[in-house]
Amino acid sequence: MGRHIRSESLSIDLLVEQQQKITVDAPTYDRKQLTAGIVHIGVGNFHRAHQASYIDDLIGLADSYSNEWAILGAGIMPFDAAKREILEKQDWLTTLVERQADYVSARLIGSMIDFIPVEPPNHDPLKAALMNPAIKIVSLTLTEGGYFLNDATGSFDPTHPTIVEELANLNAPKTVFGLIVQALKIRRYAGMPPFTVLSCDNIPHNGDVAKGAVIGLAKLWDEELASWIDANVGFPNSMVDRITPMTGDAERQFVKEELGYEDGAPVFCEPYKQWILEDNFPSGRPALERVGVQFVSDVKPYELMKIRILNGAHAALCYAAALLELKHVHDAMDHPVISAFLDCVQRNEVIPSIPPVPDTDLYDYWELIQARFGNPMIADSIDRICFDGASRQPKFIIPPVAENLRDGRSIDGLALVSAMWCRYCQGRAESGREFEPNDPTWDKLHATALKAADDPTVWLNMSGIYGDVGKKAIFVKSFSAALESIIEDGVELAMLKYVKKRRPESISEERVEPLSDTILQDIQNQLTLNTPAYDRNQLTAGIIHIGVGNFHRAHQASYLDDLIGLADSYSNEWAILGAGIMPFDAAKREILEKQDWLTTLVERQADYVSARLIGSMIDFIPVEPPNHDPLKAALMNPAIKIVSLTLTEGGYFLNDA
Repeated sequence: MGRHIRSESLSIDLLVEQQQKITVDAPTYDRKQLTAGIVHIGVGNFHRAHQASYIDDLIGLADSYSNEWAILGAGIMPFDAAKREILEKQDWLTTLVERQADYVSARLIGSMIDFIPVEPPNHDPLKAALMNPAIKIVSLTLTEGGYFLNDATGSFDPTHPTIVEELANLNAPKTVFGLIVQALKIRRYAGMPPFTVLSCDNIPHNGDVAKGAVIGLAKLWDEELASWIDANVGFPNSMVDRITPMTGDAERQFVKEELGYEDGAPVFCEPYKQWILEDNFPSGRPALERVGVQFVSDVKPYELMKIRILNGAHAALCYAAALLELKHVHDAMDHPVISAFLDCVQRNEVIPSIPPVPDTDLYDYWELIQARFGNPMIADSIDRICFDGASRQPKFIIPPVAENLRDGRSIDGLALVSAMWCRYCQGRAESGREFEPNDPTWDKLHATALKAADDPTVWLNMSGIYGDVGKKAIFVKSFSAALESIIEDGVELAMLKYVKKRRPESISEERVEPLSDTILQDIQNQLTLNTPAYDRNQLTAGIIHIGVGNFHRAHQASYLDDLIGLADSYSNEWAILGAGIMPFDAAKREILEKQDWLTTLVERQADYVSARLIGSMIDFIPVEPPNHDPLKAALMNPAIKIVSLTLTEGGYFLNDA
């Protein structure tokens, strides 16, 4: 990255002064020559990483003549006012940092030239902006909750309390859709062309959803106006895609230290981005096809592909990762059981449910998604992906279940995904650590999940989530078996059982043997895999380790393996006895026993892969609750000189204060 310079706030003046001093790509165009053609409501990280960056790309083309398509930011919530205050101090510029394991790129996004003052309750500045004839597009990123949808039907809900309140005084609207309807009404009677309403939210059929909200509210006000909007206003559907995590102190510090200035709201994202749009802009649009946006007559095939494969994969991995206390999506992709399970579910149950997509190989697309999920620089949090499962499951998981039931395909993996969500909502990780509430309806979900431990059908009776699928005997049976397996055996073993049963055809079945001492010689002769150079039969235990998770086997066990492997170390008395007291410890013991306590350790980075077998653990003490007599006996063995622990923080019974 560039040299350090004195720390100043991002601004136009700093941009001019430091343009030659920092390795940040700055706008090549004169921002003073820009005029706004778009009002964007909801200036979050995703908008600035996606739509704003595409517009920035377009305006930056020397021959694009697109200066009239700059963006006015807007919002109606208190947090919108806070964001405006930050961005105003830096002349509406945003630092966009793209990162992956072997690549970092920084640029300044200059396509937003102002942010309409946020003035509740009347929002007069926004009303005035919506009446500006230069504004041809009003785009939105509101999140799903901002569309006032009925949970059961997925359509606009006129009985929503906020909408009922809005109807009491439609001449003084306070919601985004009330303001849009009012502006369209005034434009109509003033003889002014309407603007296009462009939803950029990551929800199915987002244009249709936005249209349903606008026309649904307009019908309650003026049926004739609703008909006019239906006939004259464009609501293009779009598929948007770019993984964009939340910004925290670490990201702000990166900009300060590596780029040399302060940005109060930088955006970090992956290099990949995609935008597929229906070409339905009656009042005109920017020539975004010149910067990679794909315009199609029907976006639904692409949208379904992305929702099922990308969003569905997030929903499929997040709860297993949370139960195993993994922090980030890339950690889950590095977990051998989660990644194998995810690949198996996608190939066997998700991809077969998706109709053909023009010019797209669905299996290639899935491999692209796997690579994106594995990007360690994004650090996309598992907590973020777990949030609001009550909205995510009916969109990403239940529809392919319904279609697979209809068409006679397997649903066991997707039933296991839903069962993992239920187990997550019971409120504790497999270590016993308590989860923070992570759903708008957490209290209800938590209570229902606890009851489901005894009667799984209680969970499936949530008709707003499962609908008719929750009543299908095949799904009920599969879900119930999956939840029982997770509770009794642990989530890892439950996933392993599925993988063994439903291994995709694309994974070779030729001579797949369990790992054990007896095949070590064959492995040494056939594979580029480092194996223990010592005789494991000569080892004796000096360490009991309680909590044989991935970190222990990658860390302490590998150090002991290194030491014992030294020809002159004479450290044979320092082998490890694994131990634990939880059900998942018993499940882990069952797995490792079948492979003579050996572990395959794979070290990876962008340009390097190395594999070895760790042999320093020579046994795993039987897990026998509630008395744990085998562990008690082992702790009395005078040869044991160290008892080591990896329990996670929750296992130390700390007072939060």
